[in-house]
Formats: sequence, structure tokens, C-alpha cells
Amino acid sequence: MPAIRSPAAQAACLLLATFAPAQEDPQPRRVKIPDGTLHVVHEQADADRAKLTVWLRCPGGIRSFADSRLYLADLQARWHDRGAAFAVVLPADDARKLAATRPHFVVATPHLSDAAEGSEGDTDAAAMRDTQVVVTASDGAVLAITQDLDGIVDAIAHSLAGDPLDPAIWPRLQLLLNRVADGGEFAQECQSLLAALPHSGRAHASKVLFHWWCEGDLQAARDAVDAAIARLATEAVPMATFADLVLRGDRADRSVARKLAMAMAPVAAGAPDGVFSQLVYLRALLRAGQDRLAGRVAASLPKLLGGDARSQLLFAETLMEADTPQVFRDLAERAITQAEDHGMDRWVYAARHKVLKRCGDDQAAADLMVAYRKSNFTSGGLNNDAWYLMVRPETMGRFDTLALAQCEEMQRIEGDAIDPGSKDTVALALFVNGRIDEAVALQTEAAKESGDTETYVGRLTRYRATRDELAKAAQSSPGTKR
Repeated sequence: MPAIRSPAAQAACLLLATFAPAQEDPQPRRVKIPDGTLHVVHEQADADRAKLTVWLRCPGGIRSFADSRLYLADLQARWHDRGAAFAVVLPADDARKLAATRPHFVVATPHLSDAAEGSEGDTDAAAMRDTQVVVTASDGAVLAITQDLDGIVDAIAHSLAGDPLDPAIWPRLQLLLNRVADGGEFAQECQSLLAALPHSGRAHASKVLFHWWCEGDLQAARDAVDAAIARLATEAVPMATFADLVLRGDRADRSVARKLAMAMAPVAAGAPDGVFSQLVYLRALLRAGQDRLAGRVAASLPKLLGGDARSQLLFAETLMEADTPQVFRDLAERAITQAEDHGMDRWVYAARHKVLKRCGDDQAAADLMVAYRKSNFTSGGLNNDAWYLMVRPETMGRFDTLALAQCEEMQRIEGDAIDPGSKDTVALALFVNGRIDEAVALQTEAAKESGDTETYVGRLTRYRATRDELAKAAQSSPGTKR
């Protein structure tokens, strides 16, 4: 595995950067991007003459920017002399606070209206929507719009070379990621997107997921993991994005988790206040069996999460990836309690069910499912509820215990009349919950009854390959965990 630049080395690079020190502009710039006008509150030398500018919009303020701050400064150091400038767009108060630290990038805030040109008071978070990255040329032309800094290095390189990426590449990547766990023939699309976006964690993760979920080729997936870690070694945000998806895409191969724990260590060290980076690192450590180090990371997280319900729920369910989840039960349950009454009821149920099942409280988990099914969450049917929990990127690998509970209820209701499509769903639920022999048996039936549908056979190949590898590992190292 290649050496990954340490936070200290990154800081040294920033100190040695050749661009001139930041300067405050006595007449702050106004910049128009697709959804409004920006007011620059902290300038960088020559930023107004850059060939292109990357605008990172963070409506959540400085807290939501913590995962990207060092990476943005690193990008500024690496690309400034080649004509790129970098900026973060924050709500007014946070923008001024950040500007006071004189960071190595531009700081801007959105205008509510162009009418009061001279008033800084006309800036507010209400003018911002979701986190987004906009890349603009010196003439104001939009070169790219994407959701975050993942793969932005590729957009910059292509644009500066006079060959901007097709804007459609970003929705194409998201569509692939949304579909790949469903199964299908995505080999060509994976290769095409990875060729265009070699520094995108999502593009690399899509290829790994394709090998796992569509082909069942475990060695190809491991090779793709190694290639991604090498390519993303100096790209903190893409590395975290990649690790998050891959760690949630498979729980059987502990060797992958160990590699990702090592790869995430410098990323987490460089973003000590970054909730996303710390949660991904925590999952990697727990999946790698490093519960003691994970405990230290977990102890530091509650003060970072604040009142963000989604982050609290992700923290709770991540803790349950431990080899001994009971150790973290109280911490997880406190996090879930703090997330209640914030409009995320389905996730609250799912996280609580994971805690109960992973800690062996089966009766309480069963009682919880009775309440869950009385809600409107299963209006699409048991099969759909379970399937989409397991395969959609947002929930993949997070709430598999609830998916299995829905599948078991479906089996109880349908009995011998259960159709091949439902068997396929149940088999996946068994697999992701570690009941691999049962998954192989049921998927064999589903594949045969469906006429050997390609996607069914692909999943069966994965289940069989995983079963065989785990059996081989158990024979060679009895009494050890993989």
C-alpha cells in the first residue's frame, strides 16, 4: 500500500505553498453563480484572475465544512499555480468567523438580494440550499456542478486542459451508484466513469460494489479496493467517500476493513472535527476488529454530533458493528434518544432494532417490529421495504437487521407460496446478516425458479464464493475471526 501523506506533511505542504499570502480586498468582489450572487468576505491573492474557481457551498455552516477544510486548503496549494482558485460559501456569521482565521482559500457568503449592494447584512443561510460544488470559468461560465469535492480534481484537470467534462457525468455516476447493488450488467459503465473520474471515491466504490453485488467476484473486488486506495491516497474527501460505501457494501471480508482503517487514519487525523470522516473511521476500526482504538474515537464523537439527528443515528448504528456491541449499547441508545422527534422516525426504529438484535435482546426487537409495522413505513409492502433498505446507497449496510425481520414476516405470511422474487430478497437479507449457508440454499431455489436470471445467478455466485472463502479461512486459522 502506498504511503499516505500525514496531516503534518499536509500542513508542511501548505506552509511551503508558493502562492502569495491572503489579502483582504478593500472592495469585496461580487460573484454570480447559477443560484445567486456571492459576496466575498475573505480573498486570496490572484483569486479574481484565476482560470477557474471551485465554489463549495456549505449551508450547514462551519460544522458541515469540517470534513473538507484541510482538503480544500490542500487543493489550493496544489492547484493555485496552475490557475485554479478555491472558495467555501457559508452563512454570513460563519463566513465572517472563518475569514478571521485567514484560511488558504476564498471565503464567501450568499446574498439574499442584489438590491442592497453595499450591505453585508443582506447575507443569510436562507439563500443556500443543499451542499453543492460549482466550478466556474473566469468568464462566469459554469464548468461543473456536483454534490461535493469527490472527483473535483478530475473536473479541474480537464477544465484547465481545455477539455471540460460532460456535465452529465455527475448524474450518470449517481445513477450507477443508485442501481449497482440491485444487480445488472454495469461493467462498461463502471469502467467508463472510472476512466473519466479516476479521483472519485464514488466511481471507485461503484466498481467494487459491481464486483461484489453483480458478479460475485471477490478477488476482483479486492483488486479494485487496492487500486482505489493507491489512487486516492492524497485525496481526503474522495477516500472517505470511498471507504464509507465499501465498508457498508460487504461485512464478510475483514481484510478490506483493515486496509480501509489504515487508509482512513490520516484522513480522520486531518479532520478531527469532521463528523463524516470520524464516523467512517469508526466503522473501519470496528469492522477491522480494533475495538479498543474504536472506543477512543467513539468517546470523542458525542460532542461533535450536537443536535443533528441523522448523525446521531449513524453513530448509533455504526457502534453496533463492533465484535462486542454490548460494550457500546448505552452510548448508542443515548444517541438514538437524542435523535427522536426530529422527523426521522423510520431511521429511529431501524437503529433501535439494530441495537436490540446485535445485543441479543430478541424479544424487545420483535415487539419493536410490531410497532414499526403499524406505522406507514411498510405501505410499499414487506418485500420492497426490506429490499430498498439493503440496496439503496443511503441505507446499504446500516439497517440489515430490520430488513431481515421484514423478510421473516414475509416468509411467515406467504409460506410455501413465496415467489422467486421474494426468495431473492430473503436470501440477500440472510446473507448480509451473516447467515450465509441459508442464503446459498434459498438463492439456489430462487435462481432455478426464475430460469437462472442473470442478476439472481450473480448474487448466488457471491454467496457461494463468500461461504467457500470463510470456510477455507476457518480451516487455516481455527478460532480466529476473519
